[in-house]
Amino acid sequence: MNFDLKKKLLPIAPYLFFALLALSRVLCAGNWRVDSDEPQHLHVIWGWANGLLQYRDIFDNHAPVFHILFTPVYRLIGERPDILVWMRIATIPLFFAALWAVYLVGRELYSRRVGMWAAIFTGLYPRFFLTSLEFRADDLWIVPWLLALAVLVQKPLRASRMLVAGVLLGTALSISMKTSLLLTALGLATLGALALQRAPARLPVRQYVGNALPLLAGMVVVPAALTLFFFTQGALSQMYYAVIQHNVVPGLGHWKRLQDCAGWSTLILLPLTVGGAYLIQRFSPDADLRLRRLVIFLTYGLAVLALCGFWPLVTRQDFLPLVPLLIVIATGFLLELRLSRPSLAMRSSLTLVIVAMAEIVTLVVKEKPWHQHALPENRLLADVLQLTRPGETIMDLKGETVFRSRPFYYVLEGVTRKRIELGMIKDSIPEDVVRTQTAVATLDSMFFPSRGRDFLNRNFLPVGQLRVAGQMLTAQNVQTNGDILFDIHIPTSYMMMAENGAVAGWLDGTPYQGPRRLGIGQHIFRTSTSGNGRLAVLWAPAIERGYSPFVAGHSI
Repeated sequence: MNFDLKKKLLPIAPYLFFALLALSRVLCAGNWRVDSDEPQHLHVIWGWANGLLQYRDIFDNHAPVFHILFTPVYRLIGERPDILVWMRIATIPLFFAALWAVYLVGRELYSRRVGMWAAIFTGLYPRFFLTSLEFRADDLWIVPWLLALAVLVQKPLRASRMLVAGVLLGTALSISMKTSLLLTALGLATLGALALQRAPARLPVRQYVGNALPLLAGMVVVPAALTLFFFTQGALSQMYYAVIQHNVVPGLGHWKRLQDCAGWSTLILLPLTVGGAYLIQRFSPDADLRLRRLVIFLTYGLAVLALCGFWPLVTRQDFLPLVPLLIVIATGFLLELRLSRPSLAMRSSLTLVIVAMAEIVTLVVKEKPWHQHALPENRLLADVLQLTRPGETIMDLKGETVFRSRPFYYVLEGVTRKRIELGMIKDSIPEDVVRTQTAVATLDSMFFPSRGRDFLNRNFLPVGQLRVAGQMLTAQNVQTNGDILFDIHIPTSYMMMAENGAVAGWLDGTPYQGPRRLGIGQHIFRTSTSGNGRLAVLWAPAIERGYSPFVAGHSI
């Protein structure tokens, strides 16, 4: 590439990367693997769209703003097997809103150029790109958080700006309670940055204390409105339990080995944080700019230290609001060093392009996001819509069947399983399935608690991507007189089904002529046909809707 061509291409390189980001988001939305949190969020949104109140009528251990805001989008798309793909596409504006906020932070701390490239690096960073691709509350969570930081790093500080930042931070808290960790880190980072200022250049502390009042006032607006709403709906206690109390469990995750985790994290991360703060102190030109950069960097460092050392369950999405902060500081540091020597200006542009290309190569080679990993979820939802009708329940883990209620109130994720293990929640799956006459369940999973899992395995048969009430009738069921005995534990409508051909005979002493409601207890079937292969008793609607337990993974 000759020098003139470089001069023409390099100025438009950022716009080419943004166009690539937009195209890749759409292409990857239908292919990237489905995380179990995604249908869980979508199930809650389905509940809102169908008149169910979060926490009271449908359990969820997340804050509610994300679900409320995306309910109109769900209604617009409607019930369809690929709804998750469309909901992922609907979050693309949030992705670019987050990048815009990154740009604003970079612009205020360094320059427009730093802001633009920091946004590009953030968007192309593989973990950020893929985790934010998933349909989860974190997609929305990072937007008000980053926008709040963009407001806070502007100068001069004004009460109106602090009020806006407070509303944004309160909104973030109403999207995810993990904001509490970020707020703690931000507060400590601000105190630390103020303490690190050299004596002659100390900024007026009184100004910061005064501006904290409108910040705090703004932070209560959205949480107070939500609290009032759920109070008027008679669901405030359920909201408090689900969002706060349910998630605090002794011995959960890192809390099992808190001392070891905190020790190692402090030993590794604290020197890096101190070293980074020193570099910012050393190379920032004036006290005010140095303070704002330190606040952003120390917020990142302290939050990561707390996540790795003290937070009970650490997930990929917990780092979404933090990665952009480090990228902004690193990009600014890189460009300031390069641009301190004008002769390196062109070389610095090439360096930026090379870094962005390296991120793309890493994303493509390591993650292969074009593979169609979302197809199993589409097939599952297709079976849900074909096999069940509105009002029927399905026993699933976390709402992965999206469009149907679960007879067991809680979601079976890590926190709930720990509570069941500790005896804080009863495994009432067998009783709840019988009480609601639930005849459909998801396929076997080790994440079902042992008592409920054993009940489901004994009383359900796989059909397609789901299981339905029924059982195979084997030689062990056949008595010496030819009667076939079997026990029913879920009272509902059943049919007899043979592997090859029709079934005839007598059920409980009367001629078998099709679907029949069977109560709990033992039943007797005597067949008058032979040579039709294996025999099963199965939930009648499954047979009527084209499903068979004799065809693995498929309907008839």
